[in-house]
Amino acid sequence: MGSQCTDCSINRMTKPIVIAVMLAIAFCVKGYPPAYGQQIATLGEAINVAGRQRMLTQRMIKAYSEVGMDEVYSFHDAHAHLSEAVSLFDRQLRQLDDFAYDGVTRQRLRDVRSLWVQFAPVVGAPPTKARAIPLNTLGERLLASAHSVVLSLQDISDAEIAEIVNISGRQRMLSQRLAKFYAIEAWGLERTEISEERQRAFSEFESAMSRLQSTSLNTQETLELLKKADVQWRFFRDRLEKSREESTTMLVAITSEKLLDLFNQLTGAYAVIEQ
Repeated sequence: MGSQCTDCSINRMTKPIVIAVMLAIAFCVKGYPPAYGQQIATLGEAINVAGRQRMLTQRMIKAYSEVGMDEVYSFHDAHAHLSEAVSLFDRQLRQLDDFAYDGVTRQRLRDVRSLWVQFAPVVGAPPTKARAIPLNTLGERLLASAHSVVLSLQDISDAEIAEIVNISGRQRMLSQRLAKFYAIEAWGLERTEISEERQRAFSEFESAMSRLQSTSLNTQETLELLKKADVQWRFFRDRLEKSREESTTMLVAITSEKLLDLFNQLTGAYAVIEQ
């Protein structure tokens, strides 16, 4: 495929992403109210949504890297994943703004929005290796800010289930974080700090699995989901430790999606448990 055709393909596929980013920034700057999206009704649901924001910070960079590698690895869904993640992050930020009623959470959401306005145009532009590492650095700040919102919401409740929803939701983020690090390195951007963060994410994921498996709040539904998640995690972990060949890279991408889906279901199941 010639360079001209390649450039045309990239421009066509990233156009929806750029449009989504432009709309997101326009709403941020003009201060439009959140006129779309389902309202958050409960604290458990708010923690679930806020936790999903953490995941999206990692998912966007993972998809960005996969789009950058697309000609080699043919990540057919990467463009859609990136566009959807950008739109969902912005929509959920509005939902959380609507729900937040305490000063601490509202201030932390303002901090998230300030970083989001910086992050969105970069992640929505055609991917380049030159921008990937600075984008990841900014993404780390956005992740930390999104995490602070989760903690603020968790602090409002003194129920153990709030902590469990947080931990389960964080597993979603870690699944995408590990896949993100793998994608960045597979793209040829290995860094010492990335390797160190990857090992830390490994340990955090396994520790959280033990915490979730041992909680007395588990139901038959959550236990069944945990069993499925454990099987996927073992397969995912084994793939991450193999060399970055094309077939393995595709398996990492596919398995990360399955793991994410399971923890979405699990976190949703925890979020509706009452104490």
